[in-house]
Amino acid sequence: MSSDDGPRGIGRIGLVLPTGAWDRPGDGEAAADRVDRSDRADRSHGFDVLAGLARHAERAGFDGLWVDDRAGGRPSDARGLPREPQHPHGGELDRVNAGPEACSVLGALAMITDRPSLGALVADPFRRHPSTLAKQMTTVDVVAHGRALLGIAPPAPPGRPGLPASSAGPTPVRGEEEEAQARFAEVLRVARSLFTDDAPTWSGRWYRLAGAANRPRPVRAGGCPILVGPVATAADPSGSFPGRRTGDGDRGGSQADGLEPAARWADGVIFAGGADAVAPAVDRLARHCRRVGRDVSELTLLWTGEVEVASSLDVELRRMVDAGIQAFAVRITARTARSAATGSARAAACPDLGDVTAVAGVLRAVVGGLGATGRPAGGY
Repeated sequence: MSSDDGPRGIGRIGLVLPTGAWDRPGDGEAAADRVDRSDRADRSHGFDVLAGLARHAERAGFDGLWVDDRAGGRPSDARGLPREPQHPHGGELDRVNAGPEACSVLGALAMITDRPSLGALVADPFRRHPSTLAKQMTTVDVVAHGRALLGIAPPAPPGRPGLPASSAGPTPVRGEEEEAQARFAEVLRVARSLFTDDAPTWSGRWYRLAGAANRPRPVRAGGCPILVGPVATAADPSGSFPGRRTGDGDRGGSQADGLEPAARWADGVIFAGGADAVAPAVDRLARHCRRVGRDVSELTLLWTGEVEVASSLDVELRRMVDAGIQAFAVRITARTARSAATGSARAAACPDLGDVTAVAGVLRAVVGGLGATGRPAGGY
């Protein structure tokens, strides 16, 4: 990765690949006609579609590729149990969580890309033991020659996740919020120790390690960067992804879950919602950093949300930069596709390749004024 890829190699211009859509009946073949594919006999194979989109995104200038993590079952509560238990080992896969597991996909993407950072957006911290998650991400980092990123979701208040279920962290039952936050902090500390220490020993409330050697070691000094979020700065009562319209920061209440442990142990924070809500959340993060003896400039501040090609996109993204955002991981709205067989219209599985190129150009212009630290030349 080049020096332009942002602090600690966290890509500033990221694309979230639509892994959750590749198994929709009939989508693969239509999408495969619009992307570069490997020479596979099965033209509708989901990963071929995703691989073609990833290669096009890299050529278009995206320096980060992200995938949702669907490790299995519904998102968990404070005890690591599914929110609606149906099975003692993690619940049944439901429609929301249908899709591939992130680390496996990232390892495959590492083999077909050269430059972009590769990240999970985001892992439920209670679904895997943190040593398992750290080992999986370390393996991706080694295969990708130091390009892996770990996005990890903080607990959300019951009934107010403010995020799509595919990207939300654990939702503790009422009365267990403090326990969930404490366990989340322990997950971050255990993962960090496995990235940085040769053979860490840990004895905490939830996890124990005894000379846990994580080998091979991560490629980068300090291990894979850890980003906490998305922080739902503006809950969307409709349940759709915050940031579908990047200017609407006044919908719903605000929350800043995960900011305090992020200030202590993370390399970055992922924000969602409108610019009007992101700015005060960044201020809260800065206060947490001061309390724990860090400067907020040590963290990469990344925004994620859904965007579409529109004349206002440049203005909306610049408002995010003014609010403190240094990097982006965007989901590009897919155009409506019309079936050649039936003539019926439906949302396409993948965004239009022209839209991917156009959004990359807008993002490059927006982040072009950021310095080596990711801050505007004039500072905040």
